[in-house]
Amino acid sequence: VIPLTSETLTSVTLYMYELSKLPAGTFSAAPALTRISIQNTKLSTIETSTFESLTSLVTLLIEDTNIPTLGDKSLAFNSTTLSEVNLSSNKIATIDPTAF
Repeated sequence: VIPLTSETLTSVTLYMYELSKLPAGTFSAAPALTRISIQNTKLSTIETSTFESLTSLVTLLIEDTNIPTLGDKSLAFNSTTLSEVNLSSNKIATIDPTAF
């Protein structure tokens, strides 16, 4: 788990990390995030409500990971500014009807 604890942090890029899971609350201590980029990781799980606390999120890029399923509320957002979600080059085979 990568603890993010900055109220002024606006962008996070995780590239080629040995990251396998995004637990709920991963980004809750960084409420000003507007951009998250996760690329070329071994990410296989996004837990419920991981992104819900990010009310200023504009861009979410999750590319080239091992995610097989988008489960319940895994991509639930409370951001009115969200304009881009890119899930390209993933192994997504199943999307739960309540994922978003």
